[in-house]
Amino acid sequence: MQQSEKWLELYEELEIKIRTTASQILNKKKQEKDNQINSRQPNIIIRKSLTEIKTLISQLSKDLKEMKSDFRKYGLTFGEYNRRKNLIKDKQRDYKKLQQDFATKPIESIVTKKLKDGPLEETKETQGLNNEELLELEKENIDKQDELIDKVGVSVQRQTQIALAISGELDEQKPLLDDIDTKMTKTNSKIVKNTKRLSRFEKLSKKKGMTCIICFLILVIVFLCFLLFTSQGTKLLDNTKKKL
Repeated sequence: MQQSEKWLELYEELEIKIRTTASQILNKKKQEKDNQINSRQPNIIIRKSLTEIKTLISQLSKDLKEMKSDFRKYGLTFGEYNRRKNLIKDKQRDYKKLQQDFATKPIESIVTKKLKDGPLEETKETQGLNNEELLELEKENIDKQDELIDKVGVSVQRQTQIALAISGELDEQKPLLDDIDTKMTKTNSKIVKNTKRLSRFEKLSKKKGMTCIICFLILVIVFLCFLLFTSQGTKLLDNTKKKL
C-alpha cells in the first residue's frame, strides 16, 4: 500500500475520533447538568481521546512533510499536497475547539448554587418567587442550556458533513488534476527540448553564414586576379606584335 493511501486512512481515523470525542463531551455536559454521573470517569476517557487526536494530527503532519520531498515517489501532486495541508489545519482547529469545550465548566443552575453556597441575594429574575416557581425557573434555564448545546451539536455535525462533501468532491477531481499536471509536465519538457534545438540551429546558422561570406570573398579575389593577369597578358602580346 502506498504511503499516500495510508495517509488518507489515517485521516479518516482522525475524523472518526474527532466526531466521537465531540459527542462524548456533549453527553458529559448534559449528564452533569442533570447530576446523573460523576464526571471523573468521562473526563479520563475524553482526555485520552484528545491525546490520541493530537498524536494523529502530529503523525499526519510528519508524513505529509516527508511526502513533500518527492511528489512522484509518493504519487502526489502539488495541488493534492496543498489540499491535505489545509485538511490538517482544519483538524487542528477542531482539536482546539474540543479542548475549549472540554475545559468549559457547565453553568451552575440557580438551585444547585443555592444548595452549595447557601442563600443568594434576590435578583430581578427570582424576586418574589416561591420554591415551586424557583424550580420552574430552574427547569426553564436547563431547557435553554440543553437547546443551546443541541444547536452547537447540530452545527458541528453540519460542518463535518460539509467537510466530508468537500473532501469527496476533491477526491473526484483528483484524476482530472493529476491529468492536467501530467500534461503540463510533458508540455514543459517539449518546450525545453525545442528551446535547445533553436539554440543549436542559431549557432549553426551563424557558423554557416561566416563560411558563406569567406567563400564569397575568395571568389572575388580569384576573379580580380584573373582580370589582372588577363589584362597584363593582353598588353604583352600587343608589345610583342609591335616589335615584330
